[in-house]
Amino acid sequence: MDNHLYNLMSQLTIEQRSLWRIQNHYISESSTEEERVFWKNLVSEKENYIKELKELIKKVTI
Repeated sequence: MDNHLYNLMSQLTIEQRSLWRIQNHYISESSTEEERVFWKNLVSEKENYIKELKELIKKVTI
């Protein structure tokens, strides 16, 4: 596997794990509404990063 592909896949894994933690722990453990809003916005950003990484991985593996 080429290093650039490994890097993309590694980052995808990191983003997916982070998203899981945010959705399953951080939001419910928030102490204020401001904090919950922050985590929910971050979920959207992470979902977009994951989508972009998946598309890029597909392109480089074809």
